[in-house]
Amino acid sequence: MIEVCPSESGSHEYTLTISYDNGNATIKHIKVIVKKNGLSLKLNASSSYLCASGDPVKINAIASNDGEIVGFDYLWSNGSTEEAILVSEPGIYSVTVTANKCEIVESIEIKEPEINIYPTDLTKCGDEPLPITVISDIEISNVDWPEGIEAGFWFVYKC
Repeated sequence: MIEVCPSESGSHEYTLTISYDNGNATIKHIKVIVKKNGLSLKLNASSSYLCASGDPVKINAIASNDGEIVGFDYLWSNGSTEEAILVSEPGIYSVTVTANKCEIVESIEIKEPEINIYPTDLTKCGDEPLPITVISDIEISNVDWPEGIEAGFWFVYKC
């Protein structure tokens, strides 16, 4: 068996020389037609951010081979071999999908939301409300202020 690995699709020609013990040789030309790998992969996550509630994020691997969606093997970076995984930790998750000896790899990052409060150091004087701004990567539905603090305003930035 002779194995060749052309890097591009299309028609490729190879020359095979067969040498005999008596010094004679036979030359054969081989034509190999390589079809483009039709394997594609897309990752969908229920969210790009972990929730404070601790609910996991579901990541689905959606694979296709020239439009067909059957016969795939999955191997995730966490060892799972399922089509979808649930994650509870931030990080980069990747999956290798294999079909008919072809494989494709895709990755997705799941982050912890960043929440910032500005300014970080205020002195309260009298009955004036504190001008505090809350900025976050995700939507915030409520801010529970410490007892005794009446905030002047707060702003939520939704990414």
